Amino acid sequence: MFNLIQVGTDPLIRLKRALFPALAAALSIIVFYVTSVAAQARPLSLNDVRELLKGGVSPNRITQVIEEHGVVFELDEASLRRLTQDGANESVLLALRRASDRYLDERQRQRRQQEEDARKRREESDKKQQEDSRRLQEEKRKNAEIEQQRQEVARKVKEDADRKRLDELKKQEAEKKKAEAERQKADDARKSAENAKRKQQEDQRRAEEEAKKRDADEQKRRDEIKRRTDEDNRQRTEQERQKLEQQRKQKDEADRKAAQAQKQRDDEKRQKAETERQRSEEEKKRKADNDKRAQDAKRKALEKQQLEDIKRPSEDERQKTENKSTETKSSESQKAGESNQEIKDIRRRLLR
Repeated sequence: MFNLIQVGTDPLIRLKRALFPALAAALSIIVFYVTSVAAQARPLSLNDVRELLKGGVSPNRITQVIEEHGVVFELDEASLRRLTQDGANESVLLALRRASDRYLDERQRQRRQQEEDARKRREESDKKQQEDSRRLQEEKRKNAEIEQQRQEVARKVKEDADRKRLDELKKQEAEKKKAEAERQKADDARKSAENAKRKQQEDQRRAEEEAKKRDADEQKRRDEIKRRTDEDNRQRTEQERQKLEQQRKQKDEADRKAAQAQKQRDDEKRQKAETERQRSEEEKKRKADNDKRAQDAKRKALEKQQLEDIKRPSEDERQKTENKSTETKSSESQKAGESNQEIKDIRRRLLR
């Protein structure tokens, strides 16, 4: 038994000896990571905290590192769920909440500081812009005064030049009026000639327009006559078509009524023939019944006669029998002929 226990425990010992270096290396890596994080003296990110939790660092040490260095993330629901899944306990989460609140307060303080700095920069910029605007307005005012003086000098120079130019213009105006009078005279003559020519052209154009108008009116009148003729032809064609359509309808209606009347007559003939045939068949049946009853009566009378004449000589009996047989055959032949004649009469009536 001791040997079995010893044999069973040897693999465990060998496994422990094999795993010990790996555990020692992992522990040294975790210690190095924690040491490096602590040595960097920077706030922890979410990934840093998750690496510490996954690396097996104790919650107290993680809490200490968080308290010392703080964090650079906001502890929201998603981060809280991830950290809980990685194994963070309540003390770590509480430390993270405090550190996250400090981080948020610090970020708000920095944002307010940035806003304050931006406001100061805006105020300085506005002040600088106002100073530049005031200086620019002053320079504009000085430039305006210089420009006014320059314009005053230019105005005086211009007035002198204008006075000289006015004298020159008056002289040129007089010459111009003289030339204008001459030109006006020439223009009047030219206009008179042009007016005469224009009047002649206008009269010719008016005559041509009147001729064109007369031609157009004549063509319009001819077109109107043609249109009316076409309209009359179309109306007559339409009336003839309607008349033919009405005649066709009347003919169709007459044919339909004639067909109905013919059909009614045929039905009456067929009914009459059927009635005649039924009556003939009934008459023939009645005659056949009467003939049969007559034959039965004759046969019974013959049998009775035969019974009465049974004692008569055989020759007389045979003679009578032959006579009766001959009478019977002739009677039957006569009845058959009458029946055939009736059938022929019925067929003739049906065919008619």
